[in-house]
Amino acid sequence: MVRRCLISLLLLLVASGLEESGVLARETDVFARVRVSPRDVVVRQPFRVTISVHTSTWYTAPLRFTNLKIEGAFIIPFTRTQSSVEYFDRKQYASLTFYYLVIPYETGTLEIPGLEITATTPPEGDYKGVQVPVPTRPQKVMVKQLPESEEDLWMVASDLSFRESWNKDLDQLKVGDVLERTIVLNAAGTLPSLLQALDPAKPRGVSLYGAPPELKDNRTAQDVNGSWTGRWSYLFEEEGEVVIPEERILWWNPVNRKIYSRPIAERSLQIAPNPDLDMMISLKDSLDALQAGSLPVEESESFPWKRLMVLLSGGLLVLYLLIRIFLNLVRAARNRRKSYLSSSK
Repeated sequence: MVRRCLISLLLLLVASGLEESGVLARETDVFARVRVSPRDVVVRQPFRVTISVHTSTWYTAPLRFTNLKIEGAFIIPFTRTQSSVEYFDRKQYASLTFYYLVIPYETGTLEIPGLEITATTPPEGDYKGVQVPVPTRPQKVMVKQLPESEEDLWMVASDLSFRESWNKDLDQLKVGDVLERTIVLNAAGTLPSLLQALDPAKPRGVSLYGAPPELKDNRTAQDVNGSWTGRWSYLFEEEGEVVIPEERILWWNPVNRKIYSRPIAERSLQIAPNPDLDMMISLKDSLDALQAGSLPVEESESFPWKRLMVLLSGGLLVLYLLIRIFLNLVRAARNRRKSYLSSSK
């Protein structure tokens, strides 16, 4: 009897030691899956890399993972995890899912490296969370060139619209008027920096001045969207007909794999004569100065502070002289009126 008790006690001690060493410890059923959609894309077409981590118990802490880095692509992370319950082989798993949007800018085979993920989850039959490494497998995506087109095809978007506006009535223009034109492009499924930059042609008899474009990131919790706003000022220098040429917006829709083209219609304007042309010359000089000042800083080696000070000083001097001349004219007119009234009496 004593011998049997000793043998049972020895077996219990051995089993306890094995469990502490991990030989008989309960297994942690955790694994990760990576889904890439689509796997065949063109340059600047976004694709989604979705990563799901599954455990047969539950999570006691958020997932920890390294940042995704891919050569030859922009990466937009949407790493806020979404929880769900899924079944594999009729077994229930708690799942956490996050994803990235990847926009390639080079053709060829794009390598998506594996991620090092750490999940904190208890083993089956236990309640204490333990850290479990869950690596993902590398993936590959084929990136091709955009389809050939008669026009310059560069932009990729799932949808695109535009809006054109003018700051004046197009039927009431005369020589010396400045007409401001605004075009806004709104695109879905791409970044604002990847939208087509419009560059309208300069009509005959017109000076054209463009302002730096405005880019706006309109991304949502599910996708990337963007807008591009361009503004131009038209200074009419000659009377008669002025034709503003048609602009054409071209893009590739990756959803239905088609090329779309939308025109910004041509406009014919009738410019009436203006007897007061001195103001036009002064206004043209001012717009030229503004256009020169709106150039990017990167185009010059250093900011032209001296030139700016000279321009400001010259502008103030001209303004002072104009005010003095105006005051002298007003004073002379008053004196002539007083003389006239005195002589009439």
